[in-house]
Amino acid sequence: MKSHYCFFSGYQRIGRTSPDRCFSSFISCYKSASWLFGFLLLNISAALSQSTQIPQMPMQALRENSLETSWLNKEVYESLLLDNMEDLDNWAKNGVGEMSLTDERAKKGKTSVRLKFPANRPPDSGPYPNTGIRKTFNNENWSEYNRISLWVYPELENAGFVTLAIMLNNEGETRVPDVYGRTGRHDVILENGKWNNVVWEIPFLSRDKVTSLSFVHIISGKEFRGIADYGYLDFDLLELQKVDPDHYEGWDVAPGRIAFSHSGYQTGGRKTAIMGDTEEKEFSLIHIESGRTLLTGPVQKTESYINQFNVLDFSQVNQEGTYILNVGNISTLPFRIGDDVWKESIWKSVNYWYCQRCGQAIDGVHDACHQDVTVRHDSLQIVVNGGWHDAGDLTQMIYNTAPAVYAMFSLADHTRSTDRTLSDRLVEEALWGLDWILKTRFGNGYRHNFGGIGRWTDGIIGNEDDLSFTAQKLPFENFLSASAAARAALTLRHIDPVKADYCVRVATEDWEWAVEGMTIPEVEICGEAVITSMNLFKLTGDEKFARKAIEWAEAIMESQQQNYTPWKIPFAGFFYRNADKLQILRYNPIAQDQAPIMALEKLCMEFPHHEQWINWYSAIALHAEYLKATSRFSEPYGMIPQSIFHIDEQHTRSLYGLQQSSLAGKDRDASYRQQVMSGMELGNGYYLRFFPVWFGHRGNFGIQLAQAKALAVASGLRNDLDGINLSRMQLEWITGKNPFAQSTMWGEGYDFSPLYTPSSGHIVGGLPVGIQTAENRDLPFWPASILYNYKEIWSNPSARWLWLMEDVAFPSRVEIPGTGTGELDIRFVEINTGYERELFIPAGQDASMVQIPEGNYKISYNGKTKETVLMPGKVYALDTGNKLSYSLSYETTDQGLIRFTVKAEGTGNVEFELRGWNLELNERVKDTGIMDGKTINLVWEASLIDPGKPWVAVSVPDGKISQMKEVNNIKMGK
Repeated sequence: MKSHYCFFSGYQRIGRTSPDRCFSSFISCYKSASWLFGFLLLNISAALSQSTQIPQMPMQALRENSLETSWLNKEVYESLLLDNMEDLDNWAKNGVGEMSLTDERAKKGKTSVRLKFPANRPPDSGPYPNTGIRKTFNNENWSEYNRISLWVYPELENAGFVTLAIMLNNEGETRVPDVYGRTGRHDVILENGKWNNVVWEIPFLSRDKVTSLSFVHIISGKEFRGIADYGYLDFDLLELQKVDPDHYEGWDVAPGRIAFSHSGYQTGGRKTAIMGDTEEKEFSLIHIESGRTLLTGPVQKTESYINQFNVLDFSQVNQEGTYILNVGNISTLPFRIGDDVWKESIWKSVNYWYCQRCGQAIDGVHDACHQDVTVRHDSLQIVVNGGWHDAGDLTQMIYNTAPAVYAMFSLADHTRSTDRTLSDRLVEEALWGLDWILKTRFGNGYRHNFGGIGRWTDGIIGNEDDLSFTAQKLPFENFLSASAAARAALTLRHIDPVKADYCVRVATEDWEWAVEGMTIPEVEICGEAVITSMNLFKLTGDEKFARKAIEWAEAIMESQQQNYTPWKIPFAGFFYRNADKLQILRYNPIAQDQAPIMALEKLCMEFPHHEQWINWYSAIALHAEYLKATSRFSEPYGMIPQSIFHIDEQHTRSLYGLQQSSLAGKDRDASYRQQVMSGMELGNGYYLRFFPVWFGHRGNFGIQLAQAKALAVASGLRNDLDGINLSRMQLEWITGKNPFAQSTMWGEGYDFSPLYTPSSGHIVGGLPVGIQTAENRDLPFWPASILYNYKEIWSNPSARWLWLMEDVAFPSRVEIPGTGTGELDIRFVEINTGYERELFIPAGQDASMVQIPEGNYKISYNGKTKETVLMPGKVYALDTGNKLSYSLSYETTDQGLIRFTVKAEGTGNVEFELRGWNLELNERVKDTGIMDGKTINLVWEASLIDPGKPWVAVSVPDGKISQMKEVNNIKMGK
């Protein structure tokens, strides 16, 4: 049976026990005399989240909580020695280096096999030179065993770590490696100067005719100048083992585990955990600080398209604290409920970016680097170090740098009034990326867009290890640069006006070059163009930016599927690449799904009375409902599916996305069709896939988080808490509420998997490219193998992680007005959970700000009650002098008309405007007259314009978009 963890009232693992003893042991420890010490340990995360101190960076992970620790503590049922390294029979050397037997050290016996390797790349050795040794086998059948174990001692003076890749070859019916060269490989980070027990679970690999095992070290140069010129890898005790392997494929939850959000749950938000088969009828939620069972609830058996599950719903609990969930003899590890549960992951993400800084010495990671990497344009050249290394292989690219800069500045502004320390640190890190964007441009539209560095260099220009790239002039990349610079200026104008002015000039220049280079107004480029234009309009007031933004918004809307599709399962709201509607817009792996929705939302907010407003708004609503509808098929996880595909779509252009076509292999069309048809059939040759159609490059976190950002932005505009909760569920999926019950952010939560980071070592806060699929299936696949690119750290998901935080990770804030000479009693009651908050404001008190969990509230004061939605991270002013409370509803008449009713109560005269999309309204504006506390009903009637489309209606009182309400008849995905 799989091992489980036991905690002593804290986040540091001290022992391991079976699941039937874990919960009782936990409670026993909790009630011990060391209660106070344990309580303090439990609140380490909370203390970090609320601290005014910047965490020391590079941050260190609790390795006790890592998946590697779990692997090494598993019970081994059987083992078979493959080689005790006492001779070199059937061993051979590959690449540079020297192989020998050594008696200098051995884990067991007298000798080990030694590989001597150079630390510097040999001349003319190609992009990824390597050295290794290979053990050959005679078509051996290893099917009875599911793990390889090996002891390795690396010795490379002054190096922080040494890398090693294990590669298995199988010549049976299913070949290993596969056609993409991805399966059958496991890359590990070894601790220097000690014996490392390397284990690799391989139940997913065919191993009926094993021909070889290779042990390879990639020579990527010296990250520190003091590293020795040569190193050694000593190998001993190679064996096969049989263990209980980790769950690695499918939607079902790992046996004996509860899938929950290791980072915790936001107060006011939806709170669920998931498990597989159980006969238990109830679960318990235990509040660790008090030792009380705070909630006993039913285990809800649910069924969705993907599987049957048992769901634990504790959404009604909003008391801040540390908790565990218990079902029978299975329990979770501790997690928090609070207003700031995501803040620790924000700090860890900032740590990731800091550790990825290029050009600056990072303690324990690398020296000042890449001073001999340049970009050339004609006779000019620029040294391009700076910014951030983009992935495990030290790549740099504008595609991820610009969104990261944008996200950091945006989040810094969002947190400035509530957490100045975090805000300032975000600005500091954003400036590092911004300076790279500014320094790598030639000023005439040409800039450095992409550089696959792949190695550490010596910093001396003119010798063999130099790298040089060619500048490019591309409109999309110029818009990305302009977007980041303009967003930076919005923040810096209050901090560094001189730099802000320069950013505005740069953004304007890049904007103009991008406009000049635009050809087909595709959604991808139009979305970024509108975002850039609206920020420049806000900075300069120049109407040319607004005019172009409105023009490009039209192209976005023309590219949307706004009619229901004629399929057995109809959909609407998704985007095509452009207005010809030949190919559905999708990305893999670097996603921009957020761009069209952010673009239209900016127009809605900036021009609330524009004649196109309802068209922009309805396009946003349609897309948000599309994302929500597709996600219902992956309940209870709520993972947003990637896209809709057609079986013959391979004949259209740009299908395979960035870096996909070159990795597709000979039978890409056949593989494409098989992958499409493994999705959910919609009709007419269309299928919904949860994961992309992909080939060599797999992993979907960047896609998933970009979609979540789009949904969160739409939901914030629409006051839609369901959409916000679904957006947040994408974060929860990444941090443990997934079928494997593992956190995938290194150093966050529990059982976090090692990631592919051969150049920089483990980095707290790093995110991989993401969960993948095996072969042509459409099932989540997360095996124990560590390799590029699905477990490679990439900046793409990390940028979007920070970008999403401002929308979902903070509580609402309500400004309470001063009371003058009277007193004020205010009561907040959340309609769905019953959460209550009472405030007494004494006479003469000045205005104050209070934090309230998000939710649907009834607010009572001065004998009056009004209903309102409080969205996460937003600031509301409670106007106690404004008594308006109203609702918007609709019904369909016998004549087929749609009748809308505003039911308003308050004082004074309020003018209501009803805005309708796909509706012919009899009139738009009505006023209540003087209400004087009476309830007034205002009624509109409308006819449907196009019966093949849904409709959307929005009521706006006195022109105040902040008080609008929406109704619609959008129904899809059924």
